[in-house]
Amino acid sequence: MQAEFERPFNLETGPMLRFKLLRLAPEEHIFIVTIHHIVFDGWSVKVLLQELAVLYDAYRQGKTAVLPPLPIQYTDYAHWQQTWLDDAHLQKLAAYWRIQIPASLPHLSLPTDHSRPAKRSYKGGVVHFKLTSTLSSRLKALGQRAGTTLFMTLLAAFQTLLHRYSGQNDILVGSPTANRIPPEVEGLIGFFVNTLVLRANFEDAPTFLDVLRQVRQTTLSAYDHQAMPYEKLVEMLNPARQQGQDALFQVMFVLQNADEIVAQLGDLTVTPLSAEMSTAENELTLSMAEEGDSLVGHLVYAVDLFERETIERLAGHFQTLLQAIAAFPEKRVDSLNLLPVHERYLLLDEWAYGRIRDWPTPDTSFVHDLFSQMAKMQPTAVAIQTDEESWTYAELEKRANQLAHYFRQLGVGPDSVVAVYQNRTARIVLTMLAVFKAGGVFLPLDPALPPERINYMLADSETAVIACSKSLKTNLPAMNVPVVSVDDPQTEKAWHTLPEQPPATVIKPENGAYLIYTSGSTGTPKGVLVSHRAYCYHVARMAHLYKVTPDDKLLQFFSFSFDPALEQVMMALSRGAALYLRGDELWNPQELYQRVEKHGITVMALPTAYWHQLAWAWRRMPGQNGRFPLRLVDIGGELMSLDALHRWQAIQPPHMVLHNVYGPTETTISATLLQISHDTQ
Repeated sequence: MQAEFERPFNLETGPMLRFKLLRLAPEEHIFIVTIHHIVFDGWSVKVLLQELAVLYDAYRQGKTAVLPPLPIQYTDYAHWQQTWLDDAHLQKLAAYWRIQIPASLPHLSLPTDHSRPAKRSYKGGVVHFKLTSTLSSRLKALGQRAGTTLFMTLLAAFQTLLHRYSGQNDILVGSPTANRIPPEVEGLIGFFVNTLVLRANFEDAPTFLDVLRQVRQTTLSAYDHQAMPYEKLVEMLNPARQQGQDALFQVMFVLQNADEIVAQLGDLTVTPLSAEMSTAENELTLSMAEEGDSLVGHLVYAVDLFERETIERLAGHFQTLLQAIAAFPEKRVDSLNLLPVHERYLLLDEWAYGRIRDWPTPDTSFVHDLFSQMAKMQPTAVAIQTDEESWTYAELEKRANQLAHYFRQLGVGPDSVVAVYQNRTARIVLTMLAVFKAGGVFLPLDPALPPERINYMLADSETAVIACSKSLKTNLPAMNVPVVSVDDPQTEKAWHTLPEQPPATVIKPENGAYLIYTSGSTGTPKGVLVSHRAYCYHVARMAHLYKVTPDDKLLQFFSFSFDPALEQVMMALSRGAALYLRGDELWNPQELYQRVEKHGITVMALPTAYWHQLAWAWRRMPGQNGRFPLRLVDIGGELMSLDALHRWQAIQPPHMVLHNVYGPTETTISATLLQISHDTQ
């Protein structure tokens, strides 16, 4: 079938049409119809099959077939067209097209994989794609709201894609029109198609709705002037031609009619088949069609210019652009997203690794959303572990959602401060997530701090709710705010009955996520409020830099009143890693070493002063093939001792990296980082 499709015609001797019947089984056949475009167009397919059905039905019944007489012949149409296109009509059409398409417009310059050959081979390839029924419906609805046809909506989107690809503001696209005028020719078989050249201009940074209105006006006007034959238009404009390029356009757009092809020939069921396109008349042709509730697309491309992978990527960009258009038609076309998620990852993560300004941006501005995504992906994985207990991602997600609903009942919402005064158990992480999900601001209070400092922070922050450990409740000052003992059995019983799904989001990215009190330059504690967006972006980028994966186990060592603790918690939970939480007792260096070995801790952040002790106390750290799993240590908070560094490097295995970080709280946890290996000078 493909070979028959590719067999060339002899235009001098003919014939211009071929028919072949292949018998596959007694009741299964393939009827191959191959016709040269010079005598046949897409409209003619339906006419041919309708007449074939009449002839077959008459033959099957032993009757004489009677086809309705044609009002005119193709030769009559050709004569009429030449007569109608007299000088007056032609001049009127020419005046319009000269304004619409100045001969000085540059050719579309798409980025190609290969240099343009002096002589085109016309060899083509095709890439198929299909839009979801949801996206297809949204695009149709957009057109209805804008008063445009589906053709206009898709053409505007395609011209937007070409503008983004080329960087050019004037985009010319060819599009075939049936050109079945006058109506007497609607029942004729022949080639009537004319090609319209449709222009879109992207100057002055238009929105997509602006482009759509422009395309509507241009298309309707072009239909009014479609009688100008394309050959006459080229002859009249006489544009400067470039090697291996078409005269006026290099790209075509086609929306195939949704008319049903005849499905019956008497008692036979007919299923249309088509051969794969192996020729390309243009550099690129996008053909779209409705298929059930969806839209399907076919990108035919010149193999002289493009690799298949390039066109597959372009098809992905077009689908992503259509999604952005359907969601945000009022946005400027230059700001609409083109890149699918995997390409954004390549550009911003893989290819730009180490370039800080290009570190990946998460698809949300909330760290608790990143955690929830992980909980869905790996519900049974360990999320948090202490010496006494461990919770899975699903358990932590469920409890955090329930506690968040409880906080909502207490009035917690955007920028409501929830002071967390708890022992170092898994519940402090649970409370932190619940505060974020409820929309409040997390204010960690270290029970080791003097009461005066605790009282000051509670008053200065205008705390709305206090979430404490039951054993610490009596240490709190009397305040006219709700106090929740998170680990109290009666309290737990109350919030355990609440919904397991997260409460509706009521916050914006710029709302506060957490409040940290620093010592301040005057000695008076100063509160620093960090937004959800800043926190989420920092966590995502540091997790990327630290290459955190679900195979990691991160140690949470810092006091929660220091912001590195918040970094460590969410770096683990946003990447599917396990978080190992130190209890209230401070381990000595040997106890830490034992826990690293026993629990497989791979990443840990430590105060510099404590790390100094490790550097002198630890005697060895087995390499990658040994039992010691630690691969990254992060220190900060004060000046590093060079003597301690040299001692550390003497035992630091090649696979391990040391990070020395610094940054004021106002810059979201850290601002600078030095990476040190075992042989860094």
